[in-house]
Amino acid sequence: MPLLDGKSAALLTKTEAALIRETAPAKLRALSPARLRTKVARARKLRDKYASLARRQKGEAKGTVAPRGQRRAEGSANTTKKAEIFTAALARVEGEITRRDEAAKKAAAKSAKSAAKKKTKAAPKKKAKAAKKGAKTAAKKKATGKKKATGKKPPAFAAANEAALPKRALLQKAKSGLQRSGGHMAGRNRRNQARRDARG
Repeated sequence: MPLLDGKSAALLTKTEAALIRETAPAKLRALSPARLRTKVARARKLRDKYASLARRQKGEAKGTVAPRGQRRAEGSANTTKKAEIFTAALARVEGEITRRDEAAKKAAAKSAKSAAKKKTKAAPKKKAKAAKKGAKTAAKKKATGKKKATGKKPPAFAAANEAALPKRALLQKAKSGLQRSGGHMAGRNRRNQARRDARG
């Protein structure tokens, strides 16, 4: 359905009729936000102009308002019709702005919800990764501790063991050494005596 029929278009100037046609929903969707604001301003200005004029004409016709010119206005039907045309045009432009605002809010809410969902999914993974890393570190420390525990004993261990022997055991060890030394000396003396006897 056209926004202007022949009778309505006849009431407007060419510029005004062009403005009304530019407020068709399909054309408004193609406009930038700045152009939409311009359309709103123009439609509101013309709506206010014709609404104010219609009230004055109505008052002049009733005799409650003094006429501006030499002749009193006989009615305000055409002017009221113009005001209605621009009121409808203004509503269409403002409706498009509202539609865009709501679409932007929905997109922002959807984006925020998606980001929150990703964050919620990532949190358990992060905790599991940290726990796995902690377990790995603990296992590594445990292995290092075992390695140290099973390593070579320090060189002082033998001396410490000997110092820890009972006194009686140490005396027996010393005695056995003296016995081996005395036996060696006795055998040597016997061999020397045998050589002397053989020369005599």
